[in-house]
Amino acid sequence: MENKGLKYLAVNIAILVIVIIVYVIFHNKNDGARNITLSKDDNIKIASIVNAEEEKFKKEAERYGDTVKKIDSVRKIYLNSASDNIISYLNIAYSPESVSSENLKSILSGLTFQEIKSLTPGISLKIKSYFWLSDEKRYYEVLFWSLFGVLCSLLYFLSDFISKGQFKETELPVYIAKLFYAPLMAVAITFAYKNVIGTPAGIDDSSYGLLFISFVLGLFSARMYDVFNRIKEALIPPSDSPKPPPRYAVNGGVSGKDKGGKDIPDAEINKTVIKLINLNEHVEFKKSPSEKNYLFDNLKEGSYSMEAELIIGSDKYKYGPEKFDLKESKSVEVFLKE
Repeated sequence: MENKGLKYLAVNIAILVIVIIVYVIFHNKNDGARNITLSKDDNIKIASIVNAEEEKFKKEAERYGDTVKKIDSVRKIYLNSASDNIISYLNIAYSPESVSSENLKSILSGLTFQEIKSLTPGISLKIKSYFWLSDEKRYYEVLFWSLFGVLCSLLYFLSDFISKGQFKETELPVYIAKLFYAPLMAVAITFAYKNVIGTPAGIDDSSYGLLFISFVLGLFSARMYDVFNRIKEALIPPSDSPKPPPRYAVNGGVSGKDKGGKDIPDAEINKTVIKLINLNEHVEFKKSPSEKNYLFDNLKEGSYSMEAELIIGSDKYKYGPEKFDLKESKSVEVFLKE
């Protein structure tokens, strides 16, 4: 069994080497790129370039007084000069092949000196890189680096199991399946962070951290499966999830007789205070009737006690306490007496 384990370990190493070779060949034949935003030093340098050209323009404009057409012509010359100097600076800083002069020229054309200084901190440049970290090509990097992570994970576990004599050939389908589902899950997670959840540190076009994160996702692919399980539970709750407990109501009419045996007037009846107590949770509800009728709703199942009291001058009329178990909505008539 150990010899078989060593054979599969050798196959894993061979696959890893082949994937690395394919990765290098593809990257050597297809130039990569990544997007960057200008640094603080870049913005300071660009501001100084613009300020220098603006000062030259102001001095030149003083010679022409109120000649608007001539001043506009001079301004355009110095704005173009500022744009050309900015592009030259960026070409030196980021290599001539990496900056699209025509694209930048179109962005800066027609702007004032102040607008150029305000705009440049937000400019995103696509610069040359060995890695494909720009546009949708970054998902190829995610596939490759998560696959590297899976293969390294398998390399570790195979060598560990073989050294401990715990290698089982029956577990090979699990290892093989990881080679296919882990890279796809890594793409799905990075896509979700980028386009749905919001970009955390490391998952963006301009950061090499995307490569590291993709490798880690492949290395711990079992954790990725747990993440998707939690998403499933949140989006698609199981059909056998517990239903909320049912709610019931208690309602009825309120009436009563005074000392003389006559019906208590409706206006007085509506002043009755009816008290309903949940004996299980020791929760008390109070309510007065409307047009000689009352309603307690949204009640839980359980044992209850109901009582009522009406005070008319010095006379006091009561009902209850009446205890009952509530297992369905029911009607309870309240009759007040001394």
